Parts: sequence; C-alpha cells; structure tokens
Amino acid sequence: MKENKEDEEELIDLDDQNNPKQNKENTIIHNSKTKNTLINIKTVFLFITFLSLIIIIFFFSEGLLNKQMKQKTLIIFDFDKTLSLKDVFEEQRFLLPSKEEQEEIMEKLEYENWTLLMSSFYERIYELNITIKDINNYIDTLEYTPGMIELLQYLEKNKNKYSLVILSAGHYLQVVRMLQRFNLTQLFDEIITIPSHVENEKIIITQGHEYNCDICNVGQCKTFEYNLLIDKFKKKKKIIFDKVYYICDGLNDYCLARNLKENDEIFIRKGFSLYKGLYEQGMIKNLSCKVDSWNDGFDIIKYFKKVE
Repeated sequence: MKENKEDEEELIDLDDQNNPKQNKENTIIHNSKTKNTLINIKTVFLFITFLSLIIIIFFFSEGLLNKQMKQKTLIIFDFDKTLSLKDVFEEQRFLLPSKEEQEEIMEKLEYENWTLLMSSFYERIYELNITIKDINNYIDTLEYTPGMIELLQYLEKNKNKYSLVILSAGHYLQVVRMLQRFNLTQLFDEIITIPSHVENEKIIITQGHEYNCDICNVGQCKTFEYNLLIDKFKKKKKIIFDKVYYICDGLNDYCLARNLKENDEIFIRKGFSLYKGLYEQGMIKNLSCKVDSWNDGFDIIKYFKKVE
C-alpha cells in the first residue's frame, strides 16, 4: 500500500511536468506576485525616503529661521498696583459724589464682570457731567510705585537685550495717560490692555479677544494675550525669547504665572493678593517657573544688577 501511494504521487508530479500550459500559468502568477512585492517594497522605500526628507528640511529650516531671528529677554509688567501704586480704575471712584456710590463700586469688584463694571461706571460719570478732562486731571494725581520709574529707566539702557511689555486688565486710555506723564510710553514694545476709546465725550470700554479660561475674569485672559504676543514677536518682529520675567501683584496674574516655563521667573509684590494666594493658599505648587518677591522697584533693580 505504501509503494502504491508513492507511485501515485510520482504520477501526479509527472502529470504536472507534462502540462506546459499549466506550468506557464504558474510561472506567470509567480512572476506577477514577485513583481507586486517588489513594487510594494519600492513604494514603502520611496515613502520613507520622502518622509525623511521632509523631516530633515523642516528641522533645517527651523534651525535656519532661529539663527536669523534675534534672541532677547522678555520683561512683562502688570500695571495696576505694580507700576502704579494703586489700582487706577478703583481710585477713580472718588470722582463719584457720594460715599455710598464709591463703596458700591468696590463691592461690585468682587463679583461683577470687569468690562461691564467699567462701562457702567463711565456711564454714571457721564450722567454726572464729569468730563474726560476731569478724569485725566485726576489720573495725573495718582502715584507710581516707588522705584518703578527708576527700574524702567535702568532697563531702558539695555533695550538691545530686553523687550518690555505691559500686560494689564486696566483699560487703554487710563494706562497710556499714566505713562505719558513721564514720557514712558516709548519704552514699551507692546501695551496690552482692555480696549477703550472716547466717543461723544464719553469713555467707551469694549471687550477684547474671545477666549475660554476657567480662571480669568470675562474681561481678559493674560495667558491668551501672552500667547498672541509671543506669536507676534516671532512672526512679525523676528524675535524669540530665551527667558521671560513677569512683574505683577494680583490673583488675575496667576493664570499666566502657572503657564510660564521652568526657565522663566515671576516677581510678585509682597503682601498683595497673588503673594497671599501662592504662600497662604498653597497655589505655588501649581507653578513651574521660579518665584521671587519685591516691595518696590529698587528690589528688582538689585536683582537685575546681580544677573547681568
């Protein structure tokens, strides 16, 4: 039985060999499969080569772009209770005739939409026939935080090294008015505030950018504004920053502070709301950046003299 089975297999093989047509078809099928396999291998190889080329070009162009860009250090200033001794908008409440209205403004600061509050305040100012000139004259009496003008003058001498920016939740007109008194406006590469303008002798506050943030007041998100700022410097001014300093005081500065990097540093005003939040409420654990504190602008001048 075993021999018969072997004979049978041999006969089958012989039959295959004696069938040229079948052999030719098998050869064609085999060659076709081999060809398809080679084509697939070639396609994969070309794709990998093309992808590698794109990656090389990308990194080369990025490196070339960075070499063409100027590298600087960015110093961001909050304005109210940082550059200015007190909050400029809050101080304007004393233009209102009654103590009750003045106190009401302060109470609303705790819970009301910031831009709407400022808008309603200037509506009331207009009703009372308090003019833009009256407002400006009052702002001109407000003080800067000690040492801050000296700090700005010190940094001005190193403008080739630093870019100075104001990032404030105050409105534009009041911030610029304060800066103009000492001709400080030209020191800053950018002044970012809540937009405002004069229309029919009345100050009009408008909403800035739309954004989604679970921390910031509806009026402004400083992280959102910061990201726009960095992008603008890179694309339009061809400047990138190796380090960021943020000089500030309030809880509305916390959002940006927690988004700064390890190499960056914030200077927080001692005894004010951000200082208390970081050290008394433990919010400092959420920060990656370095943290330093200050009492006046002279403290910060001493710091920069050490690191330069």
